[in-house]
Amino acid sequence: MKKIVLSGNLSNTSENLAKELAAHFSTFYVPSYLMERIETGDSLSKDDILDIALEQADRDNKGTSQYPDVLICFSDLITLKLYSEKEFGSCDEWISKNIDILEPDHYILLPNTSGDDLLGLETDNFLNEIKSKSFSHTTLSSSSDSWLNEVVNIVDKL
Repeated sequence: MKKIVLSGNLSNTSENLAKELAAHFSTFYVPSYLMERIETGDSLSKDDILDIALEQADRDNKGTSQYPDVLICFSDLITLKLYSEKEFGSCDEWISKNIDILEPDHYILLPNTSGDDLLGLETDNFLNEIKSKSFSHTTLSSSSDSWLNEVVNIVDKL
């Protein structure tokens, strides 16, 4: 099982990449539950972020059991940690503790090239967090035109 997380820029451009990758690898992509909640217009509290993290982890686990070869995830606990810290000044302990436990095989960091990052989180913050954990990762080039081929090559080499 290769679990790949797209992170760093949650936007329509990067969600389209997740869908394209899932189609390429004949698998499923796990959408961002945080983005779903934000798009409904609900105001979120810090407690909501923990509920979102638990739901996201459950969705990831279900995807892992149903798609044994490759799973594309469009969010993760690092995203939720950084969002919670940005919006509420801190993060629930469960999220911080489980980042290591729910580690994917590889992170793909997407630069914000189109200006449509829906969370306003800085790619550098993701990179710093991933490096601090020594997680496997690649930062994609700034040209979204080549992202699909770049990621397919990365996943094929894992």
